[in-house]
Amino acid sequence: MNKRLSELKQKNRQSEKHFLNSKKSIQEKLQEKQLEAEIREKHREELRKNVDKEFNSKIEKTNAKLETIDRKAQELKRKREQERRINIELNAIKRREREEEAKRILKANDYKRQKDAEEKERQHMKATYLINKRKEVKELRKTVRNNAKLYK
Repeated sequence: MNKRLSELKQKNRQSEKHFLNSKKSIQEKLQEKQLEAEIREKHREELRKNVDKEFNSKIEKTNAKLETIDRKAQELKRKREQERRINIELNAIKRREREEEAKRILKANDYKRQKDAEEKERQHMKATYLINKRKEVKELRKTVRNNAKLYK
């Protein structure tokens, strides 16, 4: 019986050891799993942070590109408006030049007409003068002939 009791005690001790070992083993496994879970959670958190950083970086790049595009569009719009204004001003200058050229041509034509009229008047006066002089010369010749006939 003693033997039996000692065997039972020994078995009991072994069972306890086994139970304690298995309890320790379970606790160690549980701790390992908790550590693994914590590591996974940290890893997930890092991944989330990295994804968020990458996402924010892409958003910033996109915003920068959009700002660049907006700036270029505004610059292009400003240049087109400036070109339009320059074209309007250029057309106005051309129109004024055409008007001035037309006025100059009109003045030149008027001057030419006036000079032509003056020249015609001068020619007319000259012709009239010559006609009168011819008449006078004719009269003088007649008078000289008559005088020559009288004194002969």
